[in-house]
Amino acid sequence: MVVRTYHRVADGEDIFMIAELHYGAWWLWEWIYDANRDRLGDDPESIEVGMMLLIPELARDYSTRKEVEYDGAEAQVLL
Repeated sequence: MVVRTYHRVADGEDIFMIAELHYGAWWLWEWIYDANRDRLGDDPESIEVGMMLLIPELARDYSTRKEVEYDGAEAQVLL
C-alpha cells in the first residue's frame, strides 16, 4: 500500500517554506514542484491558500546537512 502525503497551503506559505517543513531543506522545493506541476504550471510560486500539494518521498536521505556561507548568503550542504 502506498501512503501519500499532502500539504494544504496556509496563508503566507511558499514552496520553499513547505520544502523546509517537510524535508528540513528549502532547496528541495523542486521535488514538490515536479510532483505538482499539473497544478502549478510553469510557475512554482503560483501556489494558493487552500491548495493541496502532493509531498513526494525523497529518494535519498537529505537530513544530514551543514550550515555554510556561500557568496555572502547562508546555505546548507549535504555531508
